[in-house]
Amino acid sequence: MKHLVICCLRLTLPLGLVLMSIAPSWAGYSISQRYIFYSAEQRSVSVRITNTGDERKEYSLRSPAWDERTKNSGADLIAYPPVFDLAPGQTQKVRLLLRDKAAFTPPLFFRLVVRESDPVELAEQASSGLTIPLATSFPVYYIDRSVKPKAEGLILRDDAGVSNGLWVRNTGDTLLELRRVIAGDGREFPVDVRVLPGRAHRFTLQDTPPPFVVKIAYGDDLRVERSVVDAAAAKP
Repeated sequence: MKHLVICCLRLTLPLGLVLMSIAPSWAGYSISQRYIFYSAEQRSVSVRITNTGDERKEYSLRSPAWDERTKNSGADLIAYPPVFDLAPGQTQKVRLLLRDKAAFTPPLFFRLVVRESDPVELAEQASSGLTIPLATSFPVYYIDRSVKPKAEGLILRDDAGVSNGLWVRNTGDTLLELRRVIAGDGREFPVDVRVLPGRAHRFTLQDTPPPFVVKIAYGDDLRVERSVVDAAAAKP
């Protein structure tokens, strides 16, 4: 089967199958948004966490900066409430608010870290000196949608001249959201990739002829025609 795969998943599967296997649910809870978008026009943004297990759980939240720019800015994203309990089936609305919002210019990038634990087990583990709570993080993108994303791309090929990859780098100052790749033979592959400013993403291609057109959310299409031999210079 001819297909395109996202290399960071380290899988060789039809792309549609890969994307369908990803869902915003974990062993003991679900979250309303796996990727959290916080517009500069919004005062705050909210997500909902639901206990999908069969026991009462405690949830503690943190929202640290993700990239160096955000860390260096001193921006502080508040997650409220920071700690709460949920019985099976219960849902908690969590509000994310950027402190002193007017003092910062987007984009800023954070991680919402959700730590799930059983209050009884946690107390028992603490008494024994061993605590291993489950934690998962979700990206939070504080962005200005009026800023147009920019990107550059390269076709990667092997020594025989056969294309085997597509490299796309975010050259702008906002989040780059890749939505679709169109191959030279007209086939279209839906993708769901977000790239921070200055970073890059590589797609692994199999039996997929160039040139390529990459559909970018809130931006112009990126047509990629230039190729290099497995581009050491094109590493993220």
